[in-house]
Amino acid sequence: MANYPTPPGRRIPYDTDGSVVQIKFASIATPLQATGPEMALLNSETDYRWPKSNDGALDEWNDVSILFPELRNLKGVFVSSSTYHGGDRWGAAYTSVDTTNGLDGTWDQVVAQLPDVHGATGYRDNIEIFNAVGVIGLKLQWRRYIGEVGNIHIYGSPNAAATTDRLEFMDPSDDEAFDPLLDYEDLPRGTTTITEMDVKNLSSTLTAVDVDLTVQALTGTSDAWYTFSDDGVTYTASLELGDIVPGADVHVWLKQVIPLTAVLGLESARIRAEPTQWTEA
Repeated sequence: MANYPTPPGRRIPYDTDGSVVQIKFASIATPLQATGPEMALLNSETDYRWPKSNDGALDEWNDVSILFPELRNLKGVFVSSSTYHGGDRWGAAYTSVDTTNGLDGTWDQVVAQLPDVHGATGYRDNIEIFNAVGVIGLKLQWRRYIGEVGNIHIYGSPNAAATTDRLEFMDPSDDEAFDPLLDYEDLPRGTTTITEMDVKNLSSTLTAVDVDLTVQALTGTSDAWYTFSDDGVTYTASLELGDIVPGADVHVWLKQVIPLTAVLGLESARIRAEPTQWTEA
């Protein structure tokens, strides 16, 4: 990660972990909730525009909130706007330990003024760092000029009180969590990189059944650059790991090959390990 500042934590996959993202316009009673595809784009590096509607009045402060399914320890946030039109489009950031819907509850300010970054290309240099432990919600102040919310990246990890019935990517050298986001380096075309990791079942009681390992492109088409191996010799685009019993792990190799013909530009992807179901061990 030598090309950019080291992020304060892992990027939370709020688009796939059961979180709810919504915007509460000051002049409209009912919040507008983001769909799954919209959340995926908000959590990507694509220069996105959300919401697609013209709801809300110009120059009024609105609340964009993220309600997590379980408690999180947050380390930072990046936000962007789709179009720059002068002035501050983003305001303060708040966290809550007790909100039930992203709107109620008590909120503590963690960032006084979020920067107004235009487009997603600044996401590696403009992360606002803070420390909030055991929170269930994040609220960001935003007001409409011309343009919409661009991207929201949230950094942190599950709180100790969160369920351990999940799979985790681990660094085999130190048994620490491995960030599944494949980013933060500028690499020349033609580069080949091999990374080793363990896919571990953190549950103490449940078996992860028929675990499938894949790479998902967040921005661009770099998912085609990655292949997996369970022996360090034969590589495939996806890898079936079988059942992983409680506390066990499977060692895998991840190969990245950047084509010589790759178009220069921003590419990002993340690893996904998905079981078909969880069963009692």
